[in-house]
Amino acid sequence: MAILLATGIKEIDQELNQYEGFYNCYNRYVVMDMVETIKPNVVVVSPYLSGEDDLVSSVIEPLRNENIRVIFLPGNPKYNDARNWMRQLIGWGIYDYVYDPINPEKVIERIENPGKLKDLPQDIVNESSKNDVASFIDMLPEDEDEENLEKAFQNPLQRLKPKPKKKEKPKELPQQASNLPVIVKEPKRVKSKPKPKINFGGLFVKTGYIKDGEFHKFKAATLEELLEADTDLDAVVVPKSWDINDIKKYRRDRRSKTVMLVVLKGNKEHLSCGADYCIKKITPQIKREISLLSKKTKNLWRRVDTDSLTGLYSRAFFNEWLIEQNFRKMPYSLVMLDIDHFKRVNDNYGHDSGDAVLAAFGDFLKSNIRTVKGADLAFRYGGEEFTLVLPYTTSTQAYIVVDRIREEWSKRIITLSDGRTITTTFSAGVAEWQEGCDICKEADVMLYKAKGAGRNQVKSEPARQRVLVLGKIPAAELKEHGFDTTYDPQLATSVICDKDSLDYAPQGLPLYVIGTGQLSDWTIKKQREDAVICMSVVEIVEKLKPKTNLQVLPGVRTNEKSHTIPKNGTLYVVCPSRPAAAGEVAVRLVNSINNSALVCASSESTAALTIGIPEHQLITSDWRILKADAPVKWAGVYVWPIDPYKHISSHHDTQALVDQIKDKFSIVVVDCGASLDICSRISPNEGVLLLYKEGDASDVATKHWHKVHGGQNVLAMSPNEVPTIIEAENGFVISYQCNNVIRSVR
Repeated sequence: MAILLATGIKEIDQELNQYEGFYNCYNRYVVMDMVETIKPNVVVVSPYLSGEDDLVSSVIEPLRNENIRVIFLPGNPKYNDARNWMRQLIGWGIYDYVYDPINPEKVIERIENPGKLKDLPQDIVNESSKNDVASFIDMLPEDEDEENLEKAFQNPLQRLKPKPKKKEKPKELPQQASNLPVIVKEPKRVKSKPKPKINFGGLFVKTGYIKDGEFHKFKAATLEELLEADTDLDAVVVPKSWDINDIKKYRRDRRSKTVMLVVLKGNKEHLSCGADYCIKKITPQIKREISLLSKKTKNLWRRVDTDSLTGLYSRAFFNEWLIEQNFRKMPYSLVMLDIDHFKRVNDNYGHDSGDAVLAAFGDFLKSNIRTVKGADLAFRYGGEEFTLVLPYTTSTQAYIVVDRIREEWSKRIITLSDGRTITTTFSAGVAEWQEGCDICKEADVMLYKAKGAGRNQVKSEPARQRVLVLGKIPAAELKEHGFDTTYDPQLATSVICDKDSLDYAPQGLPLYVIGTGQLSDWTIKKQREDAVICMSVVEIVEKLKPKTNLQVLPGVRTNEKSHTIPKNGTLYVVCPSRPAAAGEVAVRLVNSINNSALVCASSESTAALTIGIPEHQLITSDWRILKADAPVKWAGVYVWPIDPYKHISSHHDTQALVDQIKDKFSIVVVDCGASLDICSRISPNEGVLLLYKEGDASDVATKHWHKVHGGQNVLAMSPNEVPTIIEAENGFVISYQCNNVIRSVR
């Protein structure tokens, strides 16, 4: 037997937790999550359980809908608050109560000996109002005799008899309480039917579909069976107990474009996964509203228009889609793409070849996004400009997806009709939808930033901060300061909780805890060393806000995932196993900072090629050669390039060059390629970004170098991790996050 303790009374929880089969829960918000995990037979609840959610709607009602036995600790029945609790909960079929004074022995005795309705104080049972009962009658099956039910509720111990001339009525319906929905057991049938595979949440939940403003019950074994019940549905209605992964799978199905998804008693988690509506009850107004919205969506998709050349959706349809989305307020990211130097393709190869490139690019986009399942949409915006829509995707996730697509397209070889081959690249801008924003304008601004930075790259708006809120934290106060709240740990950038919810705070995210200023704060730090204790939400907001006056201490400092460089400082980037990765990271960093310089320092350095300098220009601008045409100003960055095809073995003094130029630039980034030797002779006031990971061929030598030369000025990270650089008042802070973690969210 499994017992979940959701009491908020530490003495009881600690005593009972010593016995096998007892589990603790400290917040109303996570009760049902723990129920789903441990499958308890009994849940012990009290009003002292922390959390802002209403105890009845968020805990009692879901537990009773799952037919789970509840033991309640109301207090002293002589007081009005305890009597009010009992009067309200008797209606939910809760007859198990443990009164004050409470001790573990009394709780265990009640667990072993369930209470009965006749054992409760009769005056409290009789005080249950008929008005409370009436609200539950609407939740019963439509063919139930409501008049008979109301008569039965006048005497809670009376048994209900079936309506005359009804063949399939239950023989006997025990009345459980004066204001509780009657628990109706289905009668046995002659012919047995297979049990549904989907949990529809109990007899009180209506499931089925809406069509032409009417609701039709339909119990299906599978989603496909429910959808095939009618070929022209307006909406599918499912309970909140439906698995979240099934909702995601349904939303990615093509039929979900026109058939809406309605979740009974759903929450924000269901909406974020693709539900169109979350409702408490199916009312005539809701049915009409859903049918009208569904018909509007169907009319939109009937007018869908595609571009004949690329096979993608047209701009006219894109404009209509945007209008529809502004009404639905579905979260998504928008990507504007533009093929680089497309005019040169038309001028050098002819317009027929240009059309071939556009057609190939359209096929490429369709094969690299989730259009097969109807989740993502690709449009031809005009000319060589295209648009992608990625629903339920953050700008950070979209950036990674599009950057991967960009890299793949740059490698794609297009064969023209005359046998010649051509390769092209594209630039892209990413913006994330939020209410009231002009998302097309924001994505377009990012696109022009990508073009201005040298093309063949993706620019994204700064990632929005999403705060995971646990416990008694006023989320509205966070929203007033411009922070988004989320219930998905994978989308969160930081966590705020109270001390009672500390056990549920995920690892790996910045953690802020509301403290009391007392000794209990010491136990918080002992439990989570990474916790930052603050006295108020305002103090946390100040810590979360980006600091414009961030100060960098003299010299270079580093911790596990960040690094500081003073102004006019130098950062050396090296990757012994994959020299090209060092060039990519170096270019990413210099493009993020104004008045920066890039120095290519070894024969393996590819930074000059990565930033976009043509190969033929490198022949005369290799700074290692006397009278070379260096530096080259490219995309706003001064570059001292090398020609990687010269294979010059003569020594050149990188440090001397850096010393001559660093005072003129905010930061100098040096691409060392694979050469650790260059990084071995840097000054203590300079920094090294070392890229390596376990399993690389040069791993042993790199580890040895790191052991010998590593210190406060060396930051080691994997080539798969994405570095970011933030400008402070007198320097820079470099940090990174793992690409793989971000990819797993999508």
